[in-house]
Amino acid sequence: MSKRTGLSPAEIHLAQPEEGRWIYSTTLRVGNGTTSGLPSMRDFTSTYPTRMQAIRAAVIEFTRALDRADRTKAKEAPAVRAWLDKLSTMPDPDWTENMATEVAK
Repeated sequence: MSKRTGLSPAEIHLAQPEEGRWIYSTTLRVGNGTTSGLPSMRDFTSTYPTRMQAIRAAVIEFTRALDRADRTKAKEAPAVRAWLDKLSTMPDPDWTENMATEVAK
C-alpha cells in the first residue's frame, strides 16, 4: 500500500469468461499517473488458456508501463518491480503438455 495514497500501486484484475479462457486488466498508480480498467470481453481481443498466462501478460504490460520516464524513478516503482519479479517466476499449475504442443505449432 502506498503511504501517499493509501491504495495499492499496482493491481491485476482477472476474469474467466468461459472454461479455458482468461482475460485481465490492470490498475497502475505509480508516479503522477493512474491507469485502470476492469476485464470485459468486449474490450479484449486476447485471451489466455490459464490464469497464470494472463498474469504473465499483465506483468509484461506493467513492465512496459514502468519503463516510461515519469514512472521509472517513482517511489512506488521498486516495490512494484519486486512484485512483478515474483509473479513472473511463479509456476503455472494449469499448464499441460497439450498446451505446450499447441504453442509449439
